[in-house]
Parts: sequence; C-alpha cells; structure tokens
Amino acid sequence: MKLRHIAIALLMLNACTITGNVVHDEKINICTILPHSGEWAIFGMEMQRGVELAIQEVNEKGGVNGKLVRAITEDDGYERRRTVNAAHKLIHTDRCDSLITPFIETTWPIIDVVEQAHIPTLVMLDRIDAVNDYDYIFSNGFSTEQTGKHAASYAYAQGTRTAVVVMDQIEWSIIIGNVFADRFEKLGGVARRVTLPPDDDLQGLSTLLKEVNPDVVHFSFTLNDADLLLKKAKEQGVEALFLGGDAFTADVIAAAGDLAEGVCKTDVPLRDSEEEQTLERAYREKNGEDPLALSMVMLGYDAARVMLAGYERMAPGETLQQALVSIADYPSIFGDVTDLSDGGGAWRVEKIHCVRDGEAVLVEEFP
Repeated sequence: MKLRHIAIALLMLNACTITGNVVHDEKINICTILPHSGEWAIFGMEMQRGVELAIQEVNEKGGVNGKLVRAITEDDGYERRRTVNAAHKLIHTDRCDSLITPFIETTWPIIDVVEQAHIPTLVMLDRIDAVNDYDYIFSNGFSTEQTGKHAASYAYAQGTRTAVVVMDQIEWSIIIGNVFADRFEKLGGVARRVTLPPDDDLQGLSTLLKEVNPDVVHFSFTLNDADLLLKKAKEQGVEALFLGGDAFTADVIAAAGDLAEGVCKTDVPLRDSEEEQTLERAYREKNGEDPLALSMVMLGYDAARVMLAGYERMAPGETLQQALVSIADYPSIFGDVTDLSDGGGAWRVEKIHCVRDGEAVLVEEFP
C-alpha cells in the first residue's frame, strides 16, 4: 500500500510541494507530540529524553549527510483536541519533516492531517494491523493484537478455563481485550468481557470478580489504582491469576507488596544489555538523574534512531517515506530488528513477566 504513490510522490517532489518528503533547510526537524502534562506526563517526558539522546548522538558525529538535526516537541496532555492542534502547528508553523508519536491511540486523531501533508509519522509503543492501510503511518512498537493472543495462550496453558476481561473505554484497551477474549474462547475457555466504568468503580469490579470467581482476570488498561483493586479482590477471596497489560507497573508492584506476588503482565522486554546500560549512563550524564522509566526512554531513543536511519538512507530524488519502507533489518536496542517493509509496522510482541519475590521476572517469550 505504501509503495503505490511512488510515481506521484516523485512528480510532486520535483515540483517541491511535499512538506514531509524534503528536508527544507540547513537542519532536519524531527518533531514529537507527547503528553508532557497530565497523568501520562512521565511517559512523555521519558520518551522525549530518549529522542533527544538519539539526536544528540548523531549531531555529535556531524548530523545526517551534513545537516544537523533539531528536536521540536509539543505537549498534547493526552487530549485529542490538543493533539490535532499540535500537529497543525508542527507541520505548518515549525515546518516538521517528520513526526514521532507515542501511541496508536493518540495518532488516530491526526492521521488525515499527516496523510494529506505527506508527513512520515512513526508510532513508538504499539502497533495494530490497521497501520497497513496508510501510506505515511509507521510503527516501531509492539503488536497489540499479537500481545493479546499470546497473553491468552499463556493464561490457558496455566490451566485457567474461565476469564474476566476488563477493558477501559479507549481503543487500544478494547482491541487487546477483545483479542484476548477471542483467543481464550477459541482455545476452549469461557471469557466474560467487562468495561470499566468511567469513575473506575473498584468496589463494584471487585464484587463482580467475587461473584464470577474466574480462573484468570485480564486487565487491558493502565489503572492508577491497580494495587487497590488487587487488595480489594484478594480481601474478598478472589484467587484468580491476575494478568495485566500495563496496569502492573513497578510502582504498583511496590505499592501492592505481598499481594502482587504471582501477578503476571505483558510488558516491554528489558535485557540489561550493554546497549541499555550505555543509554542509561548517557541519560544520567545529560539529565543529572536516573531514568524514571527506562523502557520509555528506550522507546523514544529507538524511534528517533529509526527515523534518523530513514534520513540517512535517502538517495537523491528519494522521499523519506520511501526510505523508511526500505528499512527491513535495523538493529533495535530491545535486541530485535525493526522491519518497516511489510506494511510499515515492526512486528514486535511484548513478553510475559510474573512477580517473584517482589520482582517482575521473564517467564515467557514469543517468536
């Protein structure tokens, strides 16, 4: 799909009318739209710092093909209206050559904007199959559908046969929750789908879990009070396997204490590799403190490196979009490779970690 406009793109390039396929001036502008405020601010801040570390590295080596790279960011506070406004500003005022966004959820509101402006846009964290339908949307993230399927397969393999699947009222949560439920049922289990009320009614949800008494509870959302829910459910005698997406963070595990023992989650894999350690040291040197969320720093760093690789690969007369499509074997800091040649999305899958003695340890990897 992404290759079908090559001839048209080349004609428009010669006419110098495409914003996102040419580098305008003496600098390359890589722009980000991130939540620097609101409840997701820690994610946005750490992702941006990762982007800036990657750009700093390339600039210290003279830039890309003799051009220095500039990072420009806008805060959307994880609000759709602000995301759209930020995209218009970055494209039309700041003259962005490319965009990096954190999540598919925050990219949907601006798809028409970036497609019409021909701005290659790379999503950091997640990927869904619908990315294939767009010419300028790429993803360096982890497959939402595949993560849901593998989580269900893992739960079923543990002997669980009844599940309560709790979803938030956002698209990512709905997709991964339904995929989990569909896969679990296909394997022979029974899944009950529940939508979390807007007010995060933890008491009502824990009461439901007591009544249903499932073998496994799957949470496909980030819940600030996940530790409280775990406590309420345990107090009511719910002995299910709790399997979360991003609900059970390190902070939640610490807050839940002994109640978190045995809780499992799908998560971005960290390997404590030499590359991660080098990035962590560079983070400390630049920011004067330890990373607050190293995986988010890595996502930002990785996304910026992939975008920079696209610029480096641009042949004379070639567009950035074409260069990105050609990336099929770019090494990732996560230990795998980025392949954007098949529909524009890297086919990564999060891994299963379970809490053992207060620490989340890897228990299952998927191809």
